[in-house]
Amino acid sequence: MAEHESGGDGGREHRIRILVNELPVHLESPKQTGLSIKEAAISQNVPIEKNFELILERGEGKTEHVENDQQIEVHDGERFVAVRHDHKIEILVNEKPVYVEGHKQTGLSVKEAAIAQQVPIERDFVLSIERGGGKTELVGDDQKIVVHKHERFLAIQNDDNS
Repeated sequence: MAEHESGGDGGREHRIRILVNELPVHLESPKQTGLSIKEAAISQNVPIEKNFELILERGEGKTEHVENDQQIEVHDGERFVAVRHDHKIEILVNEKPVYVEGHKQTGLSVKEAAIAQQVPIERDFVLSIERGGGKTELVGDDQKIVVHKHERFLAIQNDDNS
């Protein structure tokens, strides 16, 4: 017999405990938006603000950006990071440090930041991100990505002669 059953769908869902910036946050329902998660965190004394970016950590280095109006279902133990969106993040492009504004970028915005900071590449170069273990992943110009401090990118001349 289960000790904790309370009549099936009795209307009351159990509280969900997540982490925001490594601090516990309790939610009343699994159905949330990015904004509702940030508001709950703020009301529970997590030192963030509503205009911060919210990022869900998926494990194995994968993350997902959660927009304010985006509906998501949260689960016990999930980890979120909330960061000020207007801060500079140092990444590496062709082994040279490049600073980008905020975690949300596109392939093109990474290349443009690198060009503006004197990395000898051009806009039509092919960009890839290093995933470790000798693996890389192509990043399209319009592809939205979330970058992290010291993440490594490689930009090479496009050798397509068509």
